[in-house]
Amino acid sequence: METYRSKPWDLRDIAPKSIDQTKKIIESKTKKLELQRKKFTNTISSQQFISFIQELESLRQECEKLGVFVQLRFSEDSTNQKAIAEMSQ
Repeated sequence: METYRSKPWDLRDIAPKSIDQTKKIIESKTKKLELQRKKFTNTISSQQFISFIQELESLRQECEKLGVFVQLRFSEDSTNQKAIAEMSQ
C-alpha cells in the first residue's frame, strides 16, 4: 500500500502581492460600481451596460482570488494565527 506524504500547497499562483493592497483595490472597484448605479435606467446604452458587467466581473475575480487564497492557507494550517485573522476579515 502506497503512503501519501502531505506537503504544503504551492499558492504562489494565486497569492496576492499584498492582502491589504488587494482589499483596497476591491474597495475602490466596489465604490466605482456603486457610483454607476444611477445610470441604470431605461435609457442605459448597451455599451454602458457591457462596461458595467465587465467591471463587475473584474471585481468578482479579485474577490474570488483573494477568498480562495485565504481559505486554502487557513485549511493548510488551521492553527496559523495570521491565517485565522485573514479569514475573519
